[in-house]
Amino acid sequence: MNMSEKVAGVVRSVLAKVFPKIDITSINVSEHTDDTGDKIVEIQVVFDAANKDFDPALLRELPRLIMPK
Repeated sequence: MNMSEKVAGVVRSVLAKVFPKIDITSINVSEHTDDTGDKIVEIQVVFDAANKDFDPALLRELPRLIMPK
């Protein structure tokens, strides 16, 4: 399992706990390097939360929940 697959699995697991009623369509993880040589991991999540219990205010907590301890 490569790093992108591991990150996608962690993201899916965290989202399932925080937003149990949403349907995740896809999770795309890509790695980049910025102008100073630092590694950047970009995560794009597509989900359907129509007519479901979804509090967008909880989104600000996700980076803290996803980052390794």
